Amino acid sequence: MNTKIKPPTAKQVERLRSTSGLSAEAFGQIVYVGAAAVYAWEKGRRHCPRSAWEVLLIYFGKAEPRRQQEMVE
Repeated sequence: MNTKIKPPTAKQVERLRSTSGLSAEAFGQIVYVGAAAVYAWEKGRRHCPRSAWEVLLIYFGKAEPRRQQEMVE
């Protein structure tokens, strides 16, 4: 899996949440944000932070956690 995580588009956030079957509130709880933040990401009013996106991808099995060496490079 790719270790270079790019910031997501609004559609990518919306697609991941809809395929997960989670409410915006439950989805946001994974990365400690509220439902309003999730909706703002999905509508493109705010950008989903790359760190939150990476955690979500790891949580849903779409990415592997980075190793410390990879983070230094």
